[in-house]
This record gives sequence, C-alpha cells and structure tokens, in this order.
Amino acid sequence: KIGYVKKSKFMQNIIIKFSQQMALDSSDEEERNNISCRILLIVKSILQHQSCYQRTEMMEFFAFVLNCLQQPVASLRAFATSCLSIYSIFDVNVRKQYLPVIKQVAVGEFEDELVQIEALKGLVDVCLVAEIEEFSNQDRVEIDATLLRQMQRNDENAYDDLSFLAMESVVKLVF
Repeated sequence: KIGYVKKSKFMQNIIIKFSQQMALDSSDEEERNNISCRILLIVKSILQHQSCYQRTEMMEFFAFVLNCLQQPVASLRAFATSCLSIYSIFDVNVRKQYLPVIKQVAVGEFEDELVQIEALKGLVDVCLVAEIEEFSNQDRVEIDATLLRQMQRNDENAYDDLSFLAMESVVKLVF
C-alpha cells in the first residue's frame, strides 16, 4: 500500500506541475484561468483526501494558491479561498497568518458572492477544527460580526445562499 501512496502522490505532483506549466505557457488569459481553476481543484481534492503528513508536502503549491487568490477572477478566488481554508485547518502557522485574509474575503463588500461563500465555509471549518485558545477575543468578535452581518444582509434576495450559509454556520458553531 505504501508503494501505491507514493506512486499516487508522485502522479498528483506531475499533473499539478504539468498544469502549472501549461498555464504559464498559454497566451490566452481565459485559458490560463481555466487551467488554474483545474489546478486548484486538484490541489483542493488532494488536500481533502490525504493525511496531515502528506498535506505538508502540498505546501509547495501554497504560493500558487496565494497568487490565484489575488487575481480579479471570481472562480479563481473562490477555489483559492477554499484551498487556503484547508491549508489553514492543518497548519497552525498558516491559520495564524491567513485567518484575517479569510475573514476579510468573507465580508468583502465588493467581493463576489461565490468567493464570500467559500470564505465563510472555510472560516467556519477553521473555527470547528482549531482550539479556542488560538483565537483572540478580537478574532472571536470579528467572526461573530462576520456571521451576523451576512445573516442580516439586505439584498433584494433576503434569503440568499450567503445568508443561509451564515445561519447554518452559527448553528454549527453553537452546537
């Protein structure tokens, strides 16, 4: 079984590195963004299905995730936010450094709703996994405020996905 895991990890890394090279080589921005989205989906899938030991080996793709998070393309930002949240779950240093980024994205006034949904999901997942001592009182107040703000949104779609997600998140965190 160990041989299979090593081969599987090796293949995953080859796929990701090849895809990254394709994204760099492409002259079409839309094609680069599509390839980058696929890479992020692969990274996310690997992160979700590997042990903590194997996940630390995935840190080599962390810079790529951060780069995608800074792009003005909503789908890239959403996938990158999801990956950043998963990295934050299994790495305390990443969590300490990037939790403010996830919180900011979750409440970003000009942020696309898809990106906000991924950030809110990630924020709640991090809160469920992390020890309460890891969060300062200020962190807890900001997280509570984020959830409350999203629950009380006054859009024309008063009960949109983001509002429902915020309500669901409060229930998860309370119970």
